[in-house]
Order: sequence, then C-alpha cells, then structure tokens
Amino acid sequence: MANAVSKSQSEVFREVLSTTFLERHPKPATIENALMFDPARRVVVFGQQDDCSDLICETLRNNAYIPLHLTVSFGLDAQWYSTFARFAQSCFIDYDYLSYQVDPITFATKLRKDHPDLPIILFSKSFSANDFSAERSRICDASLARDFVGDDVLKAMDNAFSNHMAYELLRNIDRH
Repeated sequence: MANAVSKSQSEVFREVLSTTFLERHPKPATIENALMFDPARRVVVFGQQDDCSDLICETLRNNAYIPLHLTVSFGLDAQWYSTFARFAQSCFIDYDYLSYQVDPITFATKLRKDHPDLPIILFSKSFSANDFSAERSRICDASLARDFVGDDVLKAMDNAFSNHMAYELLRNIDRH
C-alpha cells in the first residue's frame, strides 16, 4: 500500500480557496489577492450543499459578502475550522448536517471558545422559528428555521452582531 501524503492545513486552505472561492469570484488572479479582500466581507458557511446553504450563499453574494462554503469532506476538527474562522467575520452552521457527524452543541461551543469574536448563526430545518434573540447565546448568536428567506439571512447577521456584542460584554463582566 502506498504511503498517503497528508496535506497541511495551509495546503488544504489554499486548495479550498482555489476551488471554491476563486470559482465563484474569478476576479482575483491569485490566492494572495483573494486573501487581500476585506475580511469583514468573508463569511464561513458550514453545511451540506442544499437549498438552505445555497440561499445563504446567494444572499451573502448579492449583498457583497464573500461566502466560503465548507462541508464535512474538509474534516470536522474544530481546530481546523478555526483556520477559516480567522479569515471571516461570521459563521453559519448547518445544525442538521453537523448532527449526523458530531454533537453540534459541542462543536459550536468549541468554536465559540476558540474564537470568542466570531458571531455564530445556526440554521436548521428542525427549528420551529427564527430566533434573533440572545436565547441560545452559549452556542450561537442567532438561528434560522426551516422556512427562512433571504431577508432573514441579513436580519440574522445584524442581530448576531448585536447579540454577540452583548454576550461578550456580559462574559467580560462575569470574569471580573
């Protein structure tokens, strides 16, 4: 059996950017140019390729954001996703898709712990309603239900930023 050569995180990151990011945004000629885009416009979308994630990515693109759509095929190590989180201003996580692989609560909690500045938005076909409150603040800053529309994506992002700031403020007060 031939020895498998494992790729480093940076090699995989470059590959993802070249195959996903650059196909959707052909303007940058190189990976370096792609990384030069304003990080405040980059959003990680983690989930299967379906109507929900497609609507999120389409809404983001239509509003001048740069979605980076990742699936389980890229791995489930929260540390690995942290590589992408450093280059994004927020993160959408497909709760249903993730639940087939790992405990989504544990995954989101670890991502929140590793990246306390990253607003997290969960989306699920099993949620009964959108939640733009800070109700689930331990794991996310907003959530989208099964019947969300494009405007809900933007509303979730806006509220996620506000909720996240409040969460961070309360967390810092609790520490002192």
